[in-house]
Amino acid sequence: MTIRRTLRRLAAPALTLGLLAGLGFALVPFLGGISAKADLLAQFLLQGAALTFVVLVGCLLCRRPWRAGLAAVCLVLQLASMRQAPWPDIAARPADAARPADATVLFANLLVDNREKAATVARIRALDPDVVVLAELDGGWWRALAPLAASYPHRADCRKKPGCDVAVLSRLPVSDRLTLGGGGGGGGYLALARVETVAGPIDVGGTHLRRPIPLGGLWRQMRQVEAVASAMAARPPARVLFGDFNAVPWGRVVGEAARLGGLKPSFGLEGTWPASLPWPLRLPIDHVLAGPAVEVVKREVVAMPGSDHKALLVRLARRPG
Repeated sequence: MTIRRTLRRLAAPALTLGLLAGLGFALVPFLGGISAKADLLAQFLLQGAALTFVVLVGCLLCRRPWRAGLAAVCLVLQLASMRQAPWPDIAARPADAARPADATVLFANLLVDNREKAATVARIRALDPDVVVLAELDGGWWRALAPLAASYPHRADCRKKPGCDVAVLSRLPVSDRLTLGGGGGGGGYLALARVETVAGPIDVGGTHLRRPIPLGGLWRQMRQVEAVASAMAARPPARVLFGDFNAVPWGRVVGEAARLGGLKPSFGLEGTWPASLPWPLRLPIDHVLAGPAVEVVKREVVAMPGSDHKALLVRLARRPG
């Protein structure tokens, strides 16, 4: 009885603290447009929703009806904020495998300090995408990727641009290229290749945005988004942007990239960073955004050896236009 009474005494303040946290997570998405701190906190909205659900269950078990009701309202607001992004099904539908696709693209943040470079190259070979978009290509990565040159002879990279660490490798012919570098003002990072598929050309771009921390990081991210999105908006309708945005889909950064670039985000509930954590503790910060003439047929999160990010394996179909 003593242990049970102690647990009951501890439950009340714990539920109160959890409820306050849930209320905060319910409000931050609405404040993210005017506050960089709120936008940063909103990056953890998925985890906040999981916490709020636990609090809701705890309130029901402890027979706290008004607190349970408030927790339910907070949870609905949180889910509604995340629902603003076009979430697909959590699990791939069986019909996806049969749908036609004109190109398969792998996007991966490889991690500069990755010590499993040979295993990474073997993983890329095993996944066998038509196009590979890579970020964090510093250190010895170019030497490590040399064995892929025969399989992916066409390339667009921004190694000569200040601060840019992105590349597009393709086994399909490439008819045009574009690169942007960062510079001192926080401009955009972009490597883009026009890939010639059987259904027509698709402009495949890759980017890697700064982190939102420390304070001022969001401003630098937005500067990069403006440059990258403007470059993408100037491309033909058959365009698609992959990247490590260091931002979740319901925040300001990805929303602006989609709006300014004339792109439609395609998200999944399974996060990509940090790769060592289970879902739903991972944050969905690696994304694919498609133009009006490209359809994302399937998006799959896959493991990448030695990296702190999960990778995206995406099947694309080109629409007429």
